[in-house]
Amino acid sequence: MIEYKLPTSSHVEICIFNLQGQKVATLVKDYQIAGYHQVTWNGKDEYGQTVASGVYLCQLKVDDFVEVKKMSLLR
Repeated sequence: MIEYKLPTSSHVEICIFNLQGQKVATLVKDYQIAGYHQVTWNGKDEYGQTVASGVYLCQLKVDDFVEVKKMSLLR
């Protein structure tokens, strides 16, 4: 579960990357209103294939702001 708060309505993009920098999945790519939001990653890639347990990077882009956090996927 990925939770985030938008201070103003903005275009949001949330992507998951592996440690080699390859994009695994795009969870959100939409204009969203201000407030609290959450999205769940089901551990699958863009093609619906289950990915391996390990460390992944979650990138949040909101307009010009970019933040990256590490996360662990355990099966």
